Formats: sequence, C-alpha cells, structure tokens
Amino acid sequence: SDLFPSHDKVGTMMLKHLRDTNQTYREHFAFAFVSGVKMVYGGICSIIHALIPDVFKSTAESIVIELEETSRRRKAIRYFEMSRKNRNV
Repeated sequence: SDLFPSHDKVGTMMLKHLRDTNQTYREHFAFAFVSGVKMVYGGICSIIHALIPDVFKSTAESIVIELEETSRRRKAIRYFEMSRKNRNV
C-alpha cells in the first residue's frame, strides 16, 4: 500500500526528490533540518505570544518570511543551475 511504501520505493522516491531539487543528501538534510527547527521555534513563540501578547510580537512572522525568502532564492538558483546544465547536455 502507498501508506507504507516498500524500502525500495522509499529509496527511489528519495533519490528522485534529491535529483529533482539538484541537491546532495547532506545539502537537503541541512536545509530541511534547520528549517524544521526554525518552524518549531516559531510555533513555540507563537503559542507563547498567544498567551502573553507582549512577547514574541513578530518572531513567528519573521521566521516565516525568512524561510519563504530563502526557499525562493534556493528555487531560483536550482532553476538556473538546471537550465545551465540542460544547455550543456
């Protein structure tokens, strides 16, 4: 079933994702891990802000904006690298 894909299928899906995003496993891991930590931190700050409105007034919003801008830059760089790579083929 697709809910629990086989080990081979997971490996194939993972390699396809890395290839599609033009990243090594290490690059992907670092970005995903750091982004995840920032999202958890932003979520905790948002919950605290909900309880105590005077603290963490814009922390979660700043984190979301930063992650979105970083993702856009990374996507643009990947698009440029992949189009350059395709021209050289």
